[in-house]
Amino acid sequence: MSSRKIGLTEKLVIYFLVIAIPAITIISLFAWNRAKEALLQRTKDQLISVRVEKELALQRFFDDQMLLASRLAASNNLNRLIERSIKINLTNANPSQTGAIYDSLLNEIYRVNLGSLTAFQWIWIGKPGQKSLFFNLQGSQSLHPEYTIHELEIPELKDSFKQGIIETPNNPNFPATPLTVLYPLLTNNTLLIAGIDTIQLNQLMLNRNPYNGLGKTGESYLINQKHEMITSSRFNSHKGKKIEVNTIGVTRALKNDTATGIYLDYRGLEVIGSFAPVVYSGFKGVITAEIDSAEAFASLSKFLRDLLFIGIFSFSALFIAAITIALRMTRPLRLLKEASARMALGELHQKVEIISTDEIAELTETFNTMSTAIFEKSQLIEQERQERVRNLIDGQEKERQRLAREIHDSLGQTLLAANLMLSRAKESNDTEKKELISSASELIRGSIAESRAIINNLRPPVISELGIEEAIKALCREMNLSTGLEITLKIEELPVNLPEHVKIYLFRILQEALNNIQKHAQATQVSIQFSRTASTVRLFIKDNGKGIHKLTHLKAGNGISNMRDRTQLLDGTFRIDNCGTSGSGTCITIDIPYISKDE
Repeated sequence: MSSRKIGLTEKLVIYFLVIAIPAITIISLFAWNRAKEALLQRTKDQLISVRVEKELALQRFFDDQMLLASRLAASNNLNRLIERSIKINLTNANPSQTGAIYDSLLNEIYRVNLGSLTAFQWIWIGKPGQKSLFFNLQGSQSLHPEYTIHELEIPELKDSFKQGIIETPNNPNFPATPLTVLYPLLTNNTLLIAGIDTIQLNQLMLNRNPYNGLGKTGESYLINQKHEMITSSRFNSHKGKKIEVNTIGVTRALKNDTATGIYLDYRGLEVIGSFAPVVYSGFKGVITAEIDSAEAFASLSKFLRDLLFIGIFSFSALFIAAITIALRMTRPLRLLKEASARMALGELHQKVEIISTDEIAELTETFNTMSTAIFEKSQLIEQERQERVRNLIDGQEKERQRLAREIHDSLGQTLLAANLMLSRAKESNDTEKKELISSASELIRGSIAESRAIINNLRPPVISELGIEEAIKALCREMNLSTGLEITLKIEELPVNLPEHVKIYLFRILQEALNNIQKHAQATQVSIQFSRTASTVRLFIKDNGKGIHKLTHLKAGNGISNMRDRTQLLDGTFRIDNCGTSGSGTCITIDIPYISKDE
């Protein structure tokens, strides 16, 4: 079962698909990547802006803490009250005296803090390794603060004292605040150690407004050098827990790298984060601003849907346009195909409308020209065929007339004479009867010989009995005897597998040629040569007659037409022309193809 052929229209549409689908895909991917890059860059810029804002706010916050600590440390009243509390040993003092000093200390802290009780969560004033005053100011920022003052020994500090902000020492005796302010008082070897309020620090870093650049999932937080989150997480599942942050951003920031990138956060979710190191006095840490990638790229989902819709719409429109254009382009070809099919059915005179100005129009014009030429040629061929049929019929009629004349003039007259002699013999005496019968017998024998000659001319028995070569030789001998033509015959070995009708046609062509030479050429010598190649048999005839006139050649008589027709029936070629000097002599060349077989 033969496979279905793919038409030109289908091929054009397939080519369009092969080109359009990758093109639309590449354009869509390019647009998607550019949109993603633009959105990523915008998100990074927002995160950088938020981080820088948080850095500045944190810087101001730390400056405020240090300023408050310096003002407390520089307060003469606070230093005198501290010295007084040390001298009277508050532990052994009476309650009224202790309460008065405590109230004075709190009033001085309140005064120094310009109306607010304190920005610290707790304050420790004294010397490391000794009992000192501990001010617990938990909830001091609320409307109803709760605070206490009591004596508590300050643990020894491992590191040498440096003024500034440090991480709260990892000691169970220190309150659980992440950052601590160290500042020396005027009193000799007395320190002010204050815990920075965690609530204020968290409020500084926490973001709950979705329009501040961090959206619904973004957050900024502070991390120490131990990769521990100092400020709290905004997510409920992580609140109140000690969170260790081992992200790429924190690791790079602790190596003094400030950058923005995409990485997994402490929850294991992909985020876009901007990170930078934070160095203030004795504190070293990292500040980050992060937002979930899913939220940052959420708008890409809508963009992707729009892009897919536009891509499908564009592809459909282009597909319909491609089919329309392909049908329009191939319409002339379909018309040519239909016209060719009609020509194959015999309707040779076809005209196809020219509907374009391109190469197909040139092809259509060429087809119309070819159709006209084929039609005109077919008309000429039909006229020639009719002429040949007419000539053939005329030739057959003339041959019949010739045979009738020969039979009537020779054979008929001879038989009539013999009949008359036999009739006279009935009435004659014995001697005369014998003579008449003898003469009639001679006439009858002549008639038999003449009948055989006529039959030989119609179908030479020597071809089937002795072969084509002997038949040709016999023909040449008879022509030499009857006309006196000097005939030179040369026959190469002819194929033994020549079909019988080819042999007869060759014999008749030669016979027609010799008759023409005898009647019209006025020649005295004729040269005949048979030769062969691997696929053809050639008959070459040359005479020394008067030659053939050009007009005679173009308007050939029955003899030349018969030779040409027989040659064409054998799919051969026929050539006739003058070949002697001064236009004398005629040469006929006939090539007959044959299929060579093992001989």
